Order: sequence, then structure tokens, then C-alpha cells
Amino acid sequence: MKETMYSYILEEEEVCKRILRDRKEKLDPFVKLVDEANTNKIIFLATGSSVNALNCAKYYIEEKLNMEVQIRMPSTFCNYDKVFDKESIIIAISQSGRSTSTIDAVKKARDEGAKHIAIITGNTESAICEYSKNIIDINCGEEKVGYVTKGFTATVLTLMLMALEGAYSVGRIDKAEYETEIKKFENVISKIPASIDKVNEWYENNKEEFIKAERIKVIGYGPAYGVAMESNTKVAETVRIPVSSFELEEYMHGPYLELKEDHYMFFLKTKGIVEDRIAKLEEYSKRTTKYCYTITHEKETSDTRTLALGYSDDEDLSTLLFVIPIQILSYKMAEDKGIPLGIRIFTDFHSELSSKL
Repeated sequence: MKETMYSYILEEEEVCKRILRDRKEKLDPFVKLVDEANTNKIIFLATGSSVNALNCAKYYIEEKLNMEVQIRMPSTFCNYDKVFDKESIIIAISQSGRSTSTIDAVKKARDEGAKHIAIITGNTESAICEYSKNIIDINCGEEKVGYVTKGFTATVLTLMLMALEGAYSVGRIDKAEYETEIKKFENVISKIPASIDKVNEWYENNKEEFIKAERIKVIGYGPAYGVAMESNTKVAETVRIPVSSFELEEYMHGPYLELKEDHYMFFLKTKGIVEDRIAKLEEYSKRTTKYCYTITHEKETSDTRTLALGYSDDEDLSTLLFVIPIQILSYKMAEDKGIPLGIRIFTDFHSELSSKL
């Protein structure tokens, strides 16, 4: 089968099962860091889809490890940040291992005396791996298509399992809680194929509307804000129309004033503390635009514009399912609008801007 964004989406269940199965071996470098480092802080260095994945996993990491998670953009870390805690655990994420800004950030951390550095990557032979002995393999296999899908999901799952394994190793959680969490991961992974089917049906029901979109906004809260951020990345990369992502309250403090009747609004309604608030925002938005679409944790809906994924067991883990609609939407809208994703554009971009090796 030809490798496409969609073929990689179809691999996500298999990839996640492999990551879960191989977790002890692949995540051992992080577990050892947690055991040896005398710190309550992790500083992550990431950009693009990697930083979006971090925002999906951040709250799970903090809860399980009881450690503060800082997320810093590599270029800002290199060029503007003046101070960082050298006793903290520094983790750089680059699926390709070729991001020059992330490599430079790791160099800076090492050269300025950071004691505990790890690399998360999908390419354990890449350039970034020269800067730490602690290499964590995302374990998703090569993703030849430039628009990351299975790699994003694999990164979210890897980050959460790192937190779980680390918490169990240092005694933050007991065996019973650990085994309960593993079962929760098994359960959510098992729902990936059915979720893909639901998304495909939802897309087909709304296809004629979707392909006419010229301005998209996606709103989420909590861990789903990471999914909203990823939608910004994916839709811009593939459909190539203006798209913005917002945290729920952020949107309510100014950006709502831009809303127009032809804007497409996507609301990510996970099972969380503020889900009633996003429901109110959707109803208010419908006064201006009819193009309001909700991706919800609920099991059923009578509205064809609403996608009911039927998963409300865990808000953090739900991001593994909530990103699937964004991935499929990005791929199918591009295909149906006649955008040839297999043909690279701006082929000299990375060489001219020195953004990747």
C-alpha cells in the first residue's frame, strides 16, 4: 500500500500497542534519570508537532511524577532565555532528530552545565543523539510523509508512559495504580480503529461543507489544547488556508471579535472541568456562523456536525483519540480540494533557513 498520511493513521493502533509492549526497554533511560536526579522539575525543548504533543501530555506528567513541567521553544532557549535550573532534567524532542534549533538548545544546556539530559526521537541514529547517552526511542518507525501523524500520537503516548514508569520506579504510585493505568492505556488504544470509522463517517456527512472552508478556528482546554495546537499545524501544512488554535479562555478574551458568518469553528469537548463552558461558547458562536463542529467525549449525537467519540474515561488519555479527527480532516480536505500532498513545495526552505540538517 502506498504510504500516505492516512496509511500512517491506520497504523496508529499497532504503533501504540508496540510502544506499550516495549515500554520497559525503551523508557529505561528516563526512569534512570528520574531515579538519579535530585529535582522536581523537567524542562522540555521542542517545537512543531513535538511541542503540541507535550501540551497534550503535560498535565499527566505533572500529576504522576509530581514534578513541574516547563516547555521552552529551542530558539528562544538559545537566544533569549538567560537562566535555567541546571539540576533539572532537560529533555529535547525531535522526531526526525534533524531540527537545528533543538540540537542547538541541547548543546547550550550541555555546555552550560546541565547534568541530566535526555533525547526523545524517532531516529536514534540522527545528529541530535550525539549530545546525550540517554536516548528514548519513540518507537513509531519511519514516517516518510512530511506531515506527522502516527509520530504525533506515538510521542504523546511515549511521554505519558515515561511519567507512569518514572512514578512507579520512585514509589510515587503503587503496583495497583500502575496496573490500573496500564489497563486504561490498553482500553483507549483498542478504541482507535472504531474512532477512525466514526471520523470517516463524520467527514463524509460534512464533506461538502468542509471543502468550502476558507477560515478555521479550533478551540480546546486542558490537555485538548495540545490537540487544538496540532490542528493549527496540520491544517496549515496540508489544506493551506488560515487556521488558528486557541485555549478556551484565551479565545474569549479578544479573538472572538473576529468571528464572521463564513468562519468554521471546531470545539474539542473532552470530559473535563470546563466542558459546560465550551458548550455555551458553541451555542453563542452559532448566532454568527452555522459552521460549528464539535468533537465530543459523549457517546451519541443527533447532530451530523457533532462527532461523538464515546470516550470519557480519562481526559488526558482522550487526546490519543481526539487528534484522529484533526489528522483525517487535514488529509481528506487536502485530497478533496485537489492539493497534491505527495509533491513537495518550497523544497529549498530548510536549506535556505538552516532549520533542519
